[in-house]
Amino acid sequence: MEQVERVPLRPAAARARAIVPSSASVERLSLGEGGHRARIPVEVQPLSAGIKGGVIGGVAMAIVALLYGLLFQKSIWYPINLLSAAAMPRMATADTATLRAFSGTALVLGIIAHGAISVLTGLLYAVILPMLPRRHMLWGGVVAPLLWTGLIWALLGVINPALNARVDWIWFIASQIAFGIAAGFVVARAQPVATMQTWSLAARAGVEATGAGPERKP
Repeated sequence: MEQVERVPLRPAAARARAIVPSSASVERLSLGEGGHRARIPVEVQPLSAGIKGGVIGGVAMAIVALLYGLLFQKSIWYPINLLSAAAMPRMATADTATLRAFSGTALVLGIIAHGAISVLTGLLYAVILPMLPRRHMLWGGVVAPLLWTGLIWALLGVINPALNARVDWIWFIASQIAFGIAAGFVVARAQPVATMQTWSLAARAGVEATGAGPERKP
Protein backbone atom coordinates (compact mmCIF):
# COMPACT_ATOMS: atom_id res chain seq x y z
CA MET A 1 0.00 0.00 0.00
CA GLU A 2 1.50 3.35 -0.99
CA GLN A 3 2.31 5.81 1.73
CA VAL A 4 4.21 9.02 2.15
CA GLU A 5 7.14 9.38 4.58
CA ARG A 6 8.25 12.84 5.49
CA VAL A 7 12.03 13.36 5.78
CA PRO A 8 13.15 16.52 7.50
CA LEU A 9 15.41 18.67 5.33
CA ARG A 10 18.71 19.68 6.93
CA PRO A 11 19.50 23.34 7.03
CA ALA A 12 22.04 24.62 4.51
CA ALA A 13 24.76 25.07 7.16
CA ALA A 14 24.54 21.39 8.16
CA ARG A 15 24.64 20.02 4.65
CA ALA A 16 27.85 18.57 3.08
CA ARG A 17 29.73 21.01 0.94
CA ALA A 18 29.48 20.68 -2.76
CA ILE A 19 32.41 18.93 -4.48
CA VAL A 20 34.46 21.45 -6.39
CA PRO A 21 36.36 19.94 -9.37
CA SER A 22 40.13 20.40 -9.23
CA SER A 23 42.15 21.37 -12.25
CA ALA A 24 45.36 19.78 -10.87
CA SER A 25 46.55 16.70 -12.75
CA VAL A 26 47.86 13.51 -11.18
CA GLU A 27 51.65 13.27 -11.26
CA ARG A 28 52.71 9.98 -12.80
CA LEU A 29 56.06 8.25 -12.42
CA SER A 30 57.94 7.37 -15.58
CA LEU A 31 59.47 3.92 -16.00
CA GLY A 32 62.60 3.66 -13.88
CA GLU A 33 61.99 6.87 -11.93
CA GLY A 34 62.51 6.17 -8.25
CA GLY A 35 62.79 2.47 -9.06
CA HIS A 36 59.27 2.45 -10.56
CA ARG A 37 58.77 -0.87 -12.35
CA ALA A 38 62.50 -1.09 -13.08
CA ARG A 39 64.25 -4.42 -13.36
CA ILE A 40 67.43 -4.93 -11.38
CA PRO A 41 70.14 -4.04 -12.23
CA VAL A 42 69.24 -0.58 -13.47
CA GLU A 43 72.90 0.04 -14.32
CA VAL A 44 75.55 -2.41 -15.51
CA GLN A 45 79.29 -2.27 -15.81
CA PRO A 46 80.65 -1.85 -19.36
CA LEU A 47 82.08 -4.97 -20.96
CA SER A 48 85.32 -3.09 -21.56
CA ALA A 49 85.76 -2.94 -17.77
CA GLY A 50 85.36 -6.72 -17.64
CA ILE A 51 88.03 -7.22 -20.28
CA LYS A 52 90.38 -4.80 -18.55
CA GLY A 53 89.68 -6.37 -15.17
CA GLY A 54 90.30 -9.83 -16.60
CA VAL A 55 93.67 -8.81 -18.03
CA ILE A 56 94.81 -7.10 -14.81
CA GLY A 57 93.48 -9.96 -12.70
CA GLY A 58 95.28 -12.45 -14.94
CA VAL A 59 98.56 -10.60 -14.42
CA ALA A 60 98.04 -10.60 -10.64
CA MET A 61 97.28 -14.32 -10.67
CA ALA A 62 100.33 -15.04 -12.84
CA ILE A 63 102.60 -13.16 -10.42
CA VAL A 64 101.40 -15.31 -7.50
CA ALA A 65 101.78 -18.51 -9.54
CA LEU A 66 105.28 -17.61 -10.72
CA LEU A 67 106.22 -16.71 -7.15
CA TYR A 68 105.15 -20.19 -6.05
CA GLY A 69 107.23 -21.78 -8.80
CA LEU A 70 110.28 -19.73 -7.89
CA LEU A 71 110.07 -20.32 -4.12
CA PHE A 72 108.98 -23.95 -3.96
CA GLN A 73 109.94 -25.48 -7.31
CA LYS A 74 113.04 -23.37 -8.09
CA SER A 75 111.63 -22.71 -11.55
CA ILE A 76 109.13 -20.20 -12.96
CA TRP A 77 108.32 -22.70 -15.72
CA TYR A 78 106.75 -25.22 -13.34
CA PRO A 79 103.32 -23.51 -13.00
CA ILE A 80 103.28 -22.65 -16.72
CA ASN A 81 103.99 -26.24 -17.74
CA LEU A 82 101.38 -27.47 -15.27
CA LEU A 83 98.79 -25.11 -16.72
CA SER A 84 99.53 -26.35 -20.23
CA ALA A 85 98.57 -29.86 -19.09
CA ALA A 86 94.97 -28.94 -19.93
CA ALA A 87 95.96 -29.12 -23.62
CA MET A 88 99.07 -31.34 -23.26
CA PRO A 89 98.02 -34.40 -21.20
CA ARG A 90 101.59 -35.68 -21.07
CA MET A 91 102.53 -32.73 -18.85
CA ALA A 92 100.20 -34.01 -16.12
CA THR A 93 102.27 -37.17 -15.74
CA ALA A 94 105.67 -35.65 -16.54
CA ASP A 95 108.45 -35.86 -13.97
CA THR A 96 109.48 -32.87 -11.88
CA ALA A 97 112.58 -32.19 -14.01
CA THR A 98 110.43 -31.88 -17.14
CA LEU A 99 107.96 -29.55 -15.43
CA ARG A 100 110.81 -27.34 -14.25
CA ALA A 101 112.37 -27.11 -17.71
CA PHE A 102 111.46 -24.54 -20.35
CA SER A 103 109.05 -25.64 -23.09
CA GLY A 104 108.10 -23.26 -25.89
CA THR A 105 104.93 -25.19 -26.75
CA ALA A 106 103.83 -25.25 -23.11
CA LEU A 107 104.55 -21.52 -22.78
CA VAL A 108 102.40 -20.62 -25.81
CA LEU A 109 99.54 -22.91 -24.74
CA GLY A 110 99.74 -21.66 -21.17
CA ILE A 111 99.58 -18.00 -22.21
CA ILE A 112 96.64 -18.63 -24.55
CA ALA A 113 94.70 -20.65 -21.97
CA HIS A 114 95.44 -18.26 -19.13
CA GLY A 115 94.60 -15.17 -21.19
CA ALA A 116 91.33 -16.56 -22.55
CA ILE A 117 90.11 -17.78 -19.16
CA SER A 118 91.07 -14.49 -17.49
CA VAL A 119 89.22 -12.34 -20.03
CA LEU A 120 86.11 -14.55 -19.95
CA THR A 121 86.07 -14.48 -16.15
CA GLY A 122 86.49 -10.69 -16.22
CA LEU A 123 83.47 -10.43 -18.51
CA LEU A 124 81.47 -12.57 -16.08
CA TYR A 125 82.47 -10.18 -13.30
CA ALA A 126 81.15 -7.22 -15.32
CA VAL A 127 77.82 -9.00 -15.86
CA ILE A 128 77.29 -10.60 -12.44
CA LEU A 129 78.71 -8.12 -9.90
CA PRO A 130 76.04 -5.41 -10.49
CA MET A 131 73.33 -7.98 -9.61
CA LEU A 132 74.91 -8.88 -6.27
CA PRO A 133 74.41 -6.98 -3.00
CA ARG A 134 76.89 -4.39 -1.87
CA ARG A 135 80.51 -5.15 -0.97
CA HIS A 136 81.46 -6.23 -4.48
CA MET A 137 85.07 -6.67 -3.39
CA LEU A 138 84.00 -9.35 -0.91
CA TRP A 139 81.95 -11.20 -3.52
CA GLY A 140 84.47 -10.86 -6.33
CA GLY A 141 87.67 -11.07 -4.30
CA VAL A 142 86.87 -13.87 -1.84
CA VAL A 143 83.53 -15.62 -2.30
CA ALA A 144 83.70 -16.22 -6.07
CA PRO A 145 87.34 -17.48 -6.09
CA LEU A 146 86.59 -19.92 -3.27
CA LEU A 147 83.48 -21.21 -5.05
CA TRP A 148 85.15 -21.86 -8.40
CA THR A 149 88.27 -23.29 -6.72
CA GLY A 150 86.08 -25.85 -4.96
CA LEU A 151 84.38 -26.66 -8.28
CA ILE A 152 87.71 -27.07 -10.10
CA TRP A 153 89.09 -29.24 -7.29
CA ALA A 154 86.05 -31.54 -7.40
CA LEU A 155 86.02 -31.84 -11.20
CA LEU A 156 89.77 -32.23 -11.59
CA GLY A 157 89.82 -35.03 -9.04
CA VAL A 158 87.51 -37.01 -11.32
CA ILE A 159 88.66 -35.89 -14.78
CA ASN A 160 92.43 -35.81 -14.24
CA PRO A 161 93.54 -37.19 -10.86
CA ALA A 162 97.22 -37.07 -11.88
CA LEU A 163 97.05 -33.32 -12.50
CA ASN A 164 94.97 -32.82 -9.37
CA ALA A 165 97.74 -34.39 -7.29
CA ARG A 166 100.36 -31.99 -8.71
CA VAL A 167 98.46 -28.79 -7.87
CA ASP A 168 99.31 -26.96 -4.66
CA TRP A 169 95.80 -25.93 -3.71
CA ILE A 170 96.82 -23.42 -1.04
CA TRP A 171 98.78 -21.42 -3.60
CA PHE A 172 96.07 -22.02 -6.17
CA ILE A 173 93.52 -20.38 -3.86
CA ALA A 174 95.93 -17.50 -3.23
CA SER A 175 96.32 -16.91 -6.97
CA GLN A 176 92.54 -17.02 -7.50
CA ILE A 177 91.96 -14.51 -4.70
CA ALA A 178 94.62 -12.25 -6.23
CA PHE A 179 92.73 -12.43 -9.52
CA GLY A 180 89.39 -11.78 -7.84
CA ILE A 181 90.60 -8.75 -5.90
CA ALA A 182 92.34 -7.18 -8.91
CA ALA A 183 89.53 -7.86 -11.39
CA GLY A 184 86.80 -6.97 -8.90
CA PHE A 185 88.48 -3.67 -8.09
CA VAL A 186 88.74 -2.68 -11.75
CA VAL A 187 85.14 -3.67 -12.53
CA ALA A 188 83.70 -2.04 -9.40
CA ARG A 189 85.54 1.24 -10.10
CA ALA A 190 84.30 1.50 -13.69
CA GLN A 191 81.62 4.04 -14.60
CA PRO A 192 78.31 2.11 -14.82
CA VAL A 193 76.10 2.33 -17.88
CA ALA A 194 72.31 2.66 -17.65
CA THR A 195 70.34 -0.20 -19.16
CA MET A 196 67.89 0.41 -22.03
CA GLN A 197 64.82 -0.65 -20.04
CA THR A 198 63.81 2.96 -19.32
CA TRP A 199 64.22 4.06 -22.94
CA SER A 200 61.25 4.58 -25.20
CA LEU A 201 60.43 2.04 -27.89
CA ALA A 202 61.70 4.40 -30.57
CA ALA A 203 65.02 4.83 -28.76
CA ARG A 204 65.47 1.07 -28.32
CA ALA A 205 64.65 0.55 -32.00
CA GLY A 206 67.31 3.09 -32.98
CA VAL A 207 64.88 5.61 -34.47
CA GLU A 208 66.48 9.06 -34.67
CA ALA A 209 63.87 11.56 -33.58
CA THR A 210 63.66 14.52 -31.23
CA GLY A 211 63.01 13.31 -27.70
CA ALA A 212 63.31 9.64 -28.68
CA GLY A 213 66.57 9.02 -26.86
CA PRO A 214 67.21 8.97 -23.12
CA GLU A 215 67.68 12.26 -21.34
CA ARG A 216 71.33 13.19 -21.02
CA LYS A 217 72.78 15.31 -18.32
CA PRO A 218 74.58 18.43 -19.55
